[in-house]
Amino acid sequence: MLDFKFNNKQPPKWLVIEEAFVLPSFNVKGKYETHENINGAMYTGYQIENFEFSLPLIIRNSFLNKKSTDEIKEALADFFFVEEEAPLEFSFSNKMLMCTVSGPFELKPTVRGFAVIEVTVQTSMYYYERVGQPNRDDFAAGTLTAYNAGIKTPPTQQFKIKEPTTHMVITNETTQESVEFGAEMLSENERPETDQRLLNAFSTSLINWPNIRAGSNLPVVGTAQGRYMQADEFIFVDTFGDRTGKTDWIGPAKQMQLSRQLSGDWEWETRVITPPPSSSAKGRKQFMLLDELKNPLALIEVRNQSSTNSNITVIMSLYDGLKRTQIMFHTTSQWRQRGLVLKMTKRKDEYTCYVGVDFNPVTRQRFNPHASRVTEKYIDYSKEYNRPAVFAHMQDLRAPNYPEMKFNTSYFKLLKFADNTNRRPYIFVAGDEVMVCHDRNLLTINGEPKFLKTLRSDYFDLQKGENTISVAPWSVIESGHQTFRERYL
Repeated sequence: MLDFKFNNKQPPKWLVIEEAFVLPSFNVKGKYETHENINGAMYTGYQIENFEFSLPLIIRNSFLNKKSTDEIKEALADFFFVEEEAPLEFSFSNKMLMCTVSGPFELKPTVRGFAVIEVTVQTSMYYYERVGQPNRDDFAAGTLTAYNAGIKTPPTQQFKIKEPTTHMVITNETTQESVEFGAEMLSENERPETDQRLLNAFSTSLINWPNIRAGSNLPVVGTAQGRYMQADEFIFVDTFGDRTGKTDWIGPAKQMQLSRQLSGDWEWETRVITPPPSSSAKGRKQFMLLDELKNPLALIEVRNQSSTNSNITVIMSLYDGLKRTQIMFHTTSQWRQRGLVLKMTKRKDEYTCYVGVDFNPVTRQRFNPHASRVTEKYIDYSKEYNRPAVFAHMQDLRAPNYPEMKFNTSYFKLLKFADNTNRRPYIFVAGDEVMVCHDRNLLTINGEPKFLKTLRSDYFDLQKGENTISVAPWSVIESGHQTFRERYL
């Protein structure tokens, strides 16, 4: 029998690994490129595919005879439950996996009296050294040198702040990669006098937005969970939870990263041409702003859920970091076959939602000023919805068993109002404990996740061999160190 430990916890005494188990190797796949006028393909490197394997566990007879099957399954589910990847260690190996462990927890009785259960281990694709503490190096005068004996691996830096600062830059001088926190630094010739356009996409360029890859996590805006599925990039999503227990709406989706993160005061405007009444189609057009983790931040939705009337519903909502919804605007009107201008504006903590009709496709009549104008205001007193936006997202959904309903999009525009004061707010103050985890792409201040990374920078790895790491400005830091574990294929 083989012993193990999961999430830094010893398993119950009645649970061990089957003795015949052998720790598997990772699935490494070569990457090749083909070039015109060159026979064959050129090797360019390798990639490690997502990896999972079955782990056979033995339930000892002394426990098996005292508990029901349901009680055993419940005990297993409680022991292996984690919200994110946790370390799995083996007594017979010096290597450790970061992984999750899942069921189904189905028992397989044997003739020897005990039961065997095979659980599924899903890993983050690397082995780490298990014995001892992680490698640690302390910063001295803003720099340190770390030696990595394994393949490239993400480090973690921790700092104690002694003076307020508006920005921080951590650089791997060996690879010239760096991550920067704080407001985007603009040169004088980049600084706008009135506004700054982060995205100004019209109908032809919207076609070129990248499709969502199959298997990607959904920016779910309701109670449903799901992923983008199939080669045709269809998605499965339950918006607002208003179809709980029913078949989810489906449709294609596109996503674009903004040229610069959207924070402070801004205006978001889009325009759609709504379809004519149809006896067979139901549909929704959703526009979203997503944060750095691709969680929903703001939503504009145009939808029709009835095939028997001329009504169109417009919904505008905000989402906090836990995906809780604040609906600011919810209006239904006879907006079929209309050009609808949809606008959300943020000024400090006040949001203004606007809908106006600028065109009638049937009569070809244009309206200036807009007809059928509706405006609503919402004040975010709690300041729960002021995360910066990093991605723009569109998706067309249709009801199950119904044909597609076309909401044609004319444009998608984002405008950031200029801060002419040129002031940059403090991001760290004296006494703050700052952690930068390059493995999880995460910054925390006193344990709280913060979204302060600039779009011109990114988290980095330590390369194999010697790495020189610097941090600036060093004058605001009382102390700092870096930790990492070697990892191997």
